[in-house]
Amino acid sequence: MCDRFEIYTKSKGYGATLIFNRQDFETRNDWNIPLIEHQTGTEDTGTQVSLFHIKKPISLFDIERHLIHLFPLNDKNFSIYLNGSKLRSKFIPGERFKINEATAFGQIQGEVILSSLILQKESVGIGIRVKSVLIKRETFNIEGRSIVYLSED
Repeated sequence: MCDRFEIYTKSKGYGATLIFNRQDFETRNDWNIPLIEHQTGTEDTGTQVSLFHIKKPISLFDIERHLIHLFPLNDKNFSIYLNGSKLRSKFIPGERFKINEATAFGQIQGEVILSSLILQKESVGIGIRVKSVLIKRETFNIEGRSIVYLSED
């Protein structure tokens, strides 16, 4: 997607920047990527990702839509800013069914929404979060399957 990116992260007075530059990486004979450590002087936490020399055009709308689907934006302790604007999850109106089940593999919490709107294709389907991370719909190949139920009267 780009020739260079930087990831800056900070937590409780410590910060670090990881710098990946494709040209430098391809000329070296090792897998080491430069890491610069910082003292931040604040207790704030956060991570900033910066992309440089982007190879193919991608719209802010597409980036925003992808991030909204991928991350738990309803969590009060988690926020994403895109070019300085805080992203918010889209509210889907409809009937909601809460899920809260204890299993041998851990607690399952969430909700099923039967939307009262006609949604865009990428918003339709099943989304499952594991530790607040969305497991992509493509993982389950749901879009490739269709079942038609016919009733005999």
